[in-house]
Amino acid sequence: MSRQTFLMHRLLVAFFLLPLAVISTVMISRGWMQKFQAESLRALPVHQSVMPFSLIDQNGAAVTLASLAGKVWIGDFIFTRCAGPCPVMTRAMKVLDSEIHEPDARFVSFTVDPDYDTPERLKNYLAKFDANPERWLFLTGDKQTLHDLSIKSFYLGVTEVPEAEREAPDQTVTHSTRFVLVDRLGRLRGYYDGTDAKALKQLVRDARVLLRNS
Repeated sequence: MSRQTFLMHRLLVAFFLLPLAVISTVMISRGWMQKFQAESLRALPVHQSVMPFSLIDQNGAAVTLASLAGKVWIGDFIFTRCAGPCPVMTRAMKVLDSEIHEPDARFVSFTVDPDYDTPERLKNYLAKFDANPERWLFLTGDKQTLHDLSIKSFYLGVTEVPEAEREAPDQTVTHSTRFVLVDRLGRLRGYYDGTDAKALKQLVRDARVLLRNS
């Protein structure tokens, strides 16, 4: 075999083998990514299921747990006349809404002060933060139902403050500042400090894992 023939043979072999090598690399990388995503999904603990509820949104429409079936959603408990952490939490939820673009994502804020927080007040509060009403629900309804939902279903504390102990007229309730991540089956998958930037970044990552792999 001449040197020229030998070199031509090597070029032909390289020509046919290079695409195979590229395809193999892509398949290995894709397989690794799928494995990584699956392991990330399994790493999210499965807590209890959210108890069924029937509440009213900012437009006066009924919302139940079944209304959120098939969605991945982030929830928190706030009230509109709160002068403490609630505005911080709501601004954080607004950031989450702007960063999580998947169509199956929802954001749900439950009031812990339903005697004051009528649908109209919730709607005005939502507008103040330029929230997307198609993806972000502000829910009110029966006080006992809402407090039971916070305490017994989400395991988030909420306590009414006696009038004599209030440091300000609007300090009617104390409540948790944590956000909760709920999967498509209505199961709690994580808790995050709604006032901590690092925790919120982790929440975005975890929500995306659920949205893309479940």
